Formats: sequence, C-alpha cells, structure tokens
Amino acid sequence: RKSRFEHLGVFENAHIRVDQDDFTLDGFDGVPGAKSKPLSMSFKKPEEIIGNHIAKYQALKLAKMLMAYDFDRQMNPFVELGGFLFTFIGDGMPGTGKTINVDEKTVATIGEGYQGSLVNRSIIFQGALNEVKELSEKITHKREEFKYLNDKTLYPSYDEVYGLGHHWGMHIDLSACIGCGACTVACMAENNVPVVGKREVFRHHEMTWLRIDRYFYGDMENPNVVYQPMMCQHCDNAPCENVCPVSATNHSSEGLNQMAYNRCIGTRYCANNCPYKVRRFNWLDYTKADLFPANEPTLNGEEVPFYADNLTRMVMNPDVTVRSRGVMEKCSFCVQRIQEGKLTAKKEGRALRDGDVKSACMTACPTGAITFGDMNDKEGALNMHLESPLVYQVLEEVNTRPSVNYQAKVLNRDNSLES
Repeated sequence: RKSRFEHLGVFENAHIRVDQDDFTLDGFDGVPGAKSKPLSMSFKKPEEIIGNHIAKYQALKLAKMLMAYDFDRQMNPFVELGGFLFTFIGDGMPGTGKTINVDEKTVATIGEGYQGSLVNRSIIFQGALNEVKELSEKITHKREEFKYLNDKTLYPSYDEVYGLGHHWGMHIDLSACIGCGACTVACMAENNVPVVGKREVFRHHEMTWLRIDRYFYGDMENPNVVYQPMMCQHCDNAPCENVCPVSATNHSSEGLNQMAYNRCIGTRYCANNCPYKVRRFNWLDYTKADLFPANEPTLNGEEVPFYADNLTRMVMNPDVTVRSRGVMEKCSFCVQRIQEGKLTAKKEGRALRDGDVKSACMTACPTGAITFGDMNDKEGALNMHLESPLVYQVLEEVNTRPSVNYQAKVLNRDNSLES
C-alpha cells in the first residue's frame, strides 16, 4: 500500500526501533503490489516496560491497531492518520530542525490527530526569557477569552460566601519546580497515603494524592521539560460534587473540597467526572483499617502484612483519618494543619496570620515553588504571586474555578549556544 503514504521514499529500507519499549518494526521498503515483506514486531510484556504507566498500554494499543485492517474499506486505520510512520514520528524527524511537542507525538498517545487538543488547552504555558512579554500577553488574552465563556454559565458563583472568611488557595511556580518529588513524599507521610506497590500501580490503583506530571516541548533530540505538580484543585465549581449520590464530597465555606469518608459508598462517579484525574479509590484495605484479612494485600509476601503490626502503625499521623477499603480520597489542602493554625491563633488570642498555615508540600519543596495561603488576605504572600501576568489556571476554560494557580514556565537559556 505504498501509494497510500505520501513521501514514503524517505523511509524506504528503514529500521524503526523504540528502545524504551523494545518495539521493533522492519520492512518499510517499497515492494511490488503482489509481493510483501513480513513485518516483524517485538515488544516486552507491559509489566516489563519501565516508564510512564500510560505508555505501557499505549504500546499494546499501538500494536493492536497496527494489526487491524478494515476489509470492507480496504484501509488500515493508520492511513487516516497519514500512515504509521508519520503518526509515530511526525514532523519532528531528527535532523529537520523542526520542533514538536514530544509528549503529544510519542508519550501520551499514538498520533497527532488523537492528542492534538492537548496543546490547545490551558495545561502548560511556557516560553523563553526574551519572550516573556509575548507569553504574558498570550496568557492574558486566553484568560479573557475563558472569562467571557465562563460568565455565560447558569451555575451560581457563591463569591459572596467565599469572600467573607478564609478562602484557601495555592500558587505553583513551574519555573522553580525541578520535579524532585519531595512534595509527593511529604504528602504521603503527612496524610497517611498508603504505599501500594508496583503491581497495584501497574493496575492503575495508585493512591498518591499529589503527582508530578511531566511534559516535553522543543527539539525532539534535545527537548525541554516542564514538571507540573498536580493535586486536587479544590474547585469552587467542582464537577465531582455534583455527581456524588450521597453528598460524600462537598464544598466548605472556606473553599475546600471536602471528603466525608463515612458517607462514601464508592460509586467512583466523582473520579470519572474530575477533569484533573486526582481522586483515588481504595480498591483494597491498604492501611489495614477494617477487620477482614482477605482484604489485606501484601507487598513482598511477608507473613504479617505491612501496616498490620502495631509498631509500623505508629508511623501514621494521628491527626489524619485512616481510610478503609471502598472509599474515595484525595488532597485535602492539609486541612488538619489549617485547623492546627486556627487553634494556635485562638489560644494566643489573635487572628490567623499569613504563614501560620503551611501545607506539607509547601514545607517540603526545596525551591519554594509552592505557596499556600488565604486568597482573601490581600497582603499575603499568596496574593503577591497571583498578581503576576504569567499566572493561569489549568483547564480554566471548563469553568471548574480551581483554587490552585500555576505560573508559566520561563526558560532562561541562550539557544544560539546549542546550534
């Protein structure tokens, strides 16, 4: 089917290999219509692939689609995407000097046609230091457009309620984030988030409240990277709250998206309706909180399950509820620390001051990329950060009204030195 692929001559006699997934393709050379050359493929089992767990399933999906064929239409599904090679490699073929979004082309999914919307959504904004003015104008224009669309909503805003007392929020500077993962570890230690083991993570049963998303952009041979901490955004117009049939997830007057674990019946509607995918479900009794031994998984075949002995349970934070099997959980903005700050201020007979409450992730961040505070405190450090023209909200166009704000990635590098 050489005639169906444009510019195939560039890839004749090509041997394509993706080392990370051990995925090999052979035989993309022009052959007469009546003859064919076998297409050899070899790839590891999904659990043997090291890397993003999404990439494991994409490798399987890619192989299945490659072998699919529509006999009625006489068309391979990759033809609609411009051919398999162009789908996988795209415009940024090494040596051409063209730039691509590497995450869009190779990591997240199999083709530009499937994932092209990624770069058109307000997830990542980035630019060079000499482009800061243009970048800030772009963000301002985008946010004005989103505000115009969001003002047409039929949902009430409740701004008068959130403007009375505290309204907790967060600012994350993507230029300062180095992707070390200290915030993730601190969150797990502070909030009794269970360690589930690599098998459960492979099954998409990870429990981390805070994850580090990684995005690539620029030249394919030497891409730039953006690390983005992603936790519950504590949306003022939270889509997870609308779909819970028992009101287990609700909104406080201080802007916190709360979880009532005793009310949760585990429908997982909230997780399905969350555009940020930050809600976690306890598939098993990871923290040994119930009375049924069959629900207690082991990590390494140990006789006494991890967390089951009393000495190990002493590492848990007594200020945080230990969740049982069958309930949802997510980032709480360290509500126990908020309450501790309020009680301390009350005992000292004063108002709550800026800096009295710090989330675990903010405390652990070595570069100071995370700032937590009261958005109603106009003199606080949080509001100083929020005044930057580079600040934006992830997926602001869907009108979830998140309380977590990100500052665009600014790269300070002289590209002429690399050419």
